[in-house]
Amino acid sequence: MQALKSRFSLLRQKLTRRPESLRRQGVASLDGLSPLYDRKPPWWAKWTYTLVCADLIMTASACELTFNHWTDVEEVEVPAPEGSENTEPTKVKQYVMRPLWQRLPIAGGQLFIGIVLATLIMGSRSRIVRRLYVVPGSSISPNPLVQAISPKQRFLVLQSVHHFRGQGYVTPMQSCTLSKGRDDTEVNIAVKGVKGGFLVGLDGATVEGKKEPVWHSRETIFTAFHGKEGKKMLAKHGWTSGPAAVR
Repeated sequence: MQALKSRFSLLRQKLTRRPESLRRQGVASLDGLSPLYDRKPPWWAKWTYTLVCADLIMTASACELTFNHWTDVEEVEVPAPEGSENTEPTKVKQYVMRPLWQRLPIAGGQLFIGIVLATLIMGSRSRIVRRLYVVPGSSISPNPLVQAISPKQRFLVLQSVHHFRGQGYVTPMQSCTLSKGRDDTEVNIAVKGVKGGFLVGLDGATVEGKKEPVWHSRETIFTAFHGKEGKKMLAKHGWTSGPAAVR
């Protein structure tokens, strides 16, 4: 029982937790800083809440229709009217509600699928990177969330689509791992201590204030993270340097 309460408490914390404030993580302001990476979110990310609302409305409608209106055709006996010469009951076909053991699992399955779909939409939105900033350690104020700050360190400020201007993740650059995304136009960033990866879309992105070809933007980002070793890291993940990197 105690373990169940502990799991419920952890789930409640995850559901009610708000994105971390940059100020709480030692970044007073991003004003005056040029982002390393900036890209407008995809169209569906802008309409996330509309899509989720539509999904929940359709799910609720499907559940209500299944549970309250899912019928079957059965033959029922209707007694003969009083005073009729024919005393035999008449068999007629009519719609009757299906048994509860049929309606309940189907409605429950529809509810489960609807909730999973809404969760996937919200989760996917939170993993799409909108902006990346590189901040020197000297600009980070001491705080309990970001420890062992050295002036020589560089920190990454990662803002996903669901972050506001003053929110995001602040983490040392060496705690991030770059890898190939879903295709050659994406880079995946894994942040130590954060479950899942963040997708950096390069097509149409502005990197260091310029809109460059995908291969050039990718090289710039890898160089920002790994310095002179950037091109070697590209090769490690199966990419070549230059325009040939885009197939």
